[in-house]
Amino acid sequence: MKKRILLCLIIMNIVILNSCAKTSGKHYSSVFNINASGNTLEGFSVDKYLSGISKSLKEIDKCKNEYEIQIEKLTAEDSARIDFSSCEFKSIENINNIQLLSNSYIMPTEDETIAEFERLMKVYHLEDKIDIKDLLRDASCQVQEISDLEWPYNYAAVYEHRGEFKDGGYGFFLTSPEFHLQYGSNGYYSFSDGIIDIYSQLGKPAHGAALGLLEEDVVESGTYEEMKNKSYMLKNGEVKICDVAENVKKRIMQGTPYPPFDGVTVDIPYVEVFRLRDIYGYNFSLRRIYNGIPFSYGDYGNRQFYSQNLYEDIKHVYTITGDTANAFVGYNEAEKLISLIEPSKYMLDLENAAELLTQKLAKELRVKVDTVEFVYLPVGISEDSPYRYICPCWGFFGKSLSDGKGIRMYIDALTGEIYYYTYRTSSAER
Repeated sequence: MKKRILLCLIIMNIVILNSCAKTSGKHYSSVFNINASGNTLEGFSVDKYLSGISKSLKEIDKCKNEYEIQIEKLTAEDSARIDFSSCEFKSIENINNIQLLSNSYIMPTEDETIAEFERLMKVYHLEDKIDIKDLLRDASCQVQEISDLEWPYNYAAVYEHRGEFKDGGYGFFLTSPEFHLQYGSNGYYSFSDGIIDIYSQLGKPAHGAALGLLEEDVVESGTYEEMKNKSYMLKNGEVKICDVAENVKKRIMQGTPYPPFDGVTVDIPYVEVFRLRDIYGYNFSLRRIYNGIPFSYGDYGNRQFYSQNLYEDIKHVYTITGDTANAFVGYNEAEKLISLIEPSKYMLDLENAAELLTQKLAKELRVKVDTVEFVYLPVGISEDSPYRYICPCWGFFGKSLSDGKGIRMYIDALTGEIYYYTYRTSSAER
């Protein structure tokens, strides 16, 4: 769990292999068009992407109708390279169309960000406990740090340098024993209401709970479906995980502080139970669902780094009270999603996606696939760019039988492009 002390999400890099199932895309020129609003993404060519549209696409409704038959075929195959025999295939019934997306950011002014910190001091009745003018600091490097002072005073005081910040959208933070908040580019990046930290009796600042530092003693973990009906004694009494999950999702959907982007809801794919003194707490992994299609999610850990960056959703929400999110860290649901092409009613079906894996990866890998899921996958344009293109993908997740490492493989459902990475497995690295 100590890997969660990082204030920035660990970038998980990938290998990209060109698919053999590509064509000029002219056959689909009347179907795939750049979005009418003229949205573009610097460093990424939508025209080039469209030129690689696969010639093997089918109507989405046909893909859904044939899905169960294709599952039966894959699970029955005796393959020495890719084993689907005990794989869980997630439903694709919610897919009505798929899009090529990009991300954008909400950039509040310094006054807007300061106003939000001042509002929260009143909400949590901390006006008389926290000297916000002393503790509100900036980690964006817009103002030079003071290296010979102890943290957090080595960071510039926001009030002292008011008017010198280009924006307040990234880096303003406040940490005390009773409260912690750090802003990211789309709103809150990490937060703690102080309850977990105070209950720990460690006497440390409240950023510890937000970053997972108090979640060392994990007693049980698993997928949400495996864990949802289990219950543990929390601070406010024994509560089922499924009931707490609804409270957590409700809190996040209220906004942090901006509401989730239109069409975005939240999903909890994984849960951990941790012990804190004489009670327990829940750690929920969250990810976005956009118009019925989930984002791929991951966790911090030791990935095999390659040439491009993969940005799976990583967010942890912690609670010991059960009625709300006491602390969290990670992506923000308010991030804007921009459609680069008109929504598509066509995609690669499961059978074609699996065939691509066999053709391009099975020559080098032996894989046991545990889960197949259709997801949105954000891919970095370059190491220097904060922007990414987000492609609709078939995700194949499992274990490499060659070295025992976890493996995640993605096939772009429009172009057939293949992305994958390997990682060392543990209870926290699914």
